[in-house]
Amino acid sequence: QPFNFKSDSFLVSEMIDVGANSFPTFFDYDHDGLNDLIISSGGTLDTAIHNSYAQLFLYKNIGAANAAKFKLISNDWLHLSSLLQPSLAPTFGDIDGDGLQDAIGGLISGKLLFLKNTGTINSPQFVLQSSTYQNIDVGDYAAPQLFDFNNDGLLDLAIGNMLGNISYYKNIGTKNLPLFTLITSNFGGVDVKENGDVTGFAAPCFFRFTSTSPLSLLVGNAKGHVFQYDNISSNLLGNFTLTSNYFSQINCGEFATPTVNQLVGNDSVEIVCGTSRGGLQMYSNGGVPFVSRNEISSVKNGLKIYPNPVSQSIVISHQSLVNTIEITDVLGRVVFQQIKNSLTQQIQIDVSTLQSGIYFIKAMDEKGNVMNGKFVKE
Repeated sequence: QPFNFKSDSFLVSEMIDVGANSFPTFFDYDHDGLNDLIISSGGTLDTAIHNSYAQLFLYKNIGAANAAKFKLISNDWLHLSSLLQPSLAPTFGDIDGDGLQDAIGGLISGKLLFLKNTGTINSPQFVLQSSTYQNIDVGDYAAPQLFDFNNDGLLDLAIGNMLGNISYYKNIGTKNLPLFTLITSNFGGVDVKENGDVTGFAAPCFFRFTSTSPLSLLVGNAKGHVFQYDNISSNLLGNFTLTSNYFSQINCGEFATPTVNQLVGNDSVEIVCGTSRGGLQMYSNGGVPFVSRNEISSVKNGLKIYPNPVSQSIVISHQSLVNTIEITDVLGRVVFQQIKNSLTQQIQIDVSTLQSGIYFIKAMDEKGNVMNGKFVKE
């Protein structure tokens, strides 16, 4: 009996594979409340010149808040392959205060691309504005992350590099006009080189495991391992505490690039890790409660938040007059921002489109005092 050809992509067609050197991050590009998956790739080979160029793969989350499912939308999103860059490490955040998430890309040269979002909240459009953004240069293989480290409402930059260290650029500008200045090229004393290697290829991911846990840092390295650091928030100018140089036994083979999100339930957290092979590895905490309901405080520093947990709308009130509200997720990304023209003691916010999980609230009163709180979105 002869054998008939059936497929040249058996099993492979059911997996995410972007070719080589995958670098994942999450970004709700269509503002439907579900985090979509953006993966930078080393690109496909141009056989005419035997070079490959970085491109972005866009996978839309077509699942649910507690059951992510991804569908490939584009294998060259934003057409960045035309820039002829051999590598690109993406990060997203609203750095100019217009309510739209902009994009920054780390380059093999150690410099940064800046792409301004000129579209709408439901239909982003990115325009390249600089290939040497603010003249930032960390040496080689820049791996940036936008994050508000000092809780001043401005996104700062942490940038990993080939040597295995992280540079900290503080945003000393304004909400609408960012200005990044180098504070240290050895942020937290992080060094992810191993066994006498001269390179480490640090890929940082700052986040919180739970609403009550302090800021934590995962850093992928050239060996495919992930380092974990703690003692960060009140120690930005000191050395972070290395708690593991082989976190959760993660071994991606080579060039681990971790990111963190909630993909399979309210009570779990997942680490998605890119690799040199172009695929992704996912690690879950196995259903260990992400946060206990009794850990959520409804009243903190006079800021009242109810109902909590919430599914539709949340009310934020304070005895002082509040004019600014900002909500961020566990990765420090701004998901809501409102500046009231008139002062009020109570603000109602529709959070129905937010993905299930933990969110942090920052409110400012008429005297400039900052109040913080948190809530669970069901």
